[in-house]
Amino acid sequence: MADLNEEVVLKTIAEGVKNGESSSGVLEELRGGMEILGQRFADGEYSLAELMMGAEIFRECMDMIEPSLEKNGVSTRGRVVIGTVKGDVHDLGKNIVAAMLRGSGFEVHDIGVDKPPEQFVEKIREVDADIVGLSCLLTSTLGSMRKTVSVIRESGLDIKIMIGGGVFSRGIESTVTRIEGADGFGKDAVEAVNLAKEWVTATP
Repeated sequence: MADLNEEVVLKTIAEGVKNGESSSGVLEELRGGMEILGQRFADGEYSLAELMMGAEIFRECMDMIEPSLEKNGVSTRGRVVIGTVKGDVHDLGKNIVAAMLRGSGFEVHDIGVDKPPEQFVEKIREVDADIVGLSCLLTSTLGSMRKTVSVIRESGLDIKIMIGGGVFSRGIESTVTRIEGADGFGKDAVEAVNLAKEWVTATP
């Protein structure tokens, strides 16, 4: 997994599923590979393209083992709702973050793109989420992100709000300070995962 050998990984997973190996054990192996992959990205050994490839391989593996995971029940670090805010249909960064979070042991509920604040609130309540991740690429949708954060806060939900997306990687990180009510932002997928880990570890 960490070496991005897609053919070997998928073949190994398929054989494991066929032979009735523990799905939770397979998942832990995959997560270990994703942790190494994330560290290599953080160390500059891997590029964003390689991080994206790793996320795609992990997604393919999850498609194979998820049915048995749902039957057996697997403990998670925490529950995360993630989506792109109203007015923005970009999802590449969101998808990478979602895959990396799953690879790090989080239960992730991806509600998709162009979602109004109310849908975030509804999903957070439905799954009793610990963290919500809001993404946007367009500067024009920063207002939508602000509104979403505001609506979540006004709903009275006790949840950590993470913001991120391409809009924050174009030299305007100071914009983050103007998203009142957000708890933090992930500069990239690895930083987002590390922040999520900090938050759930700090929870009593």
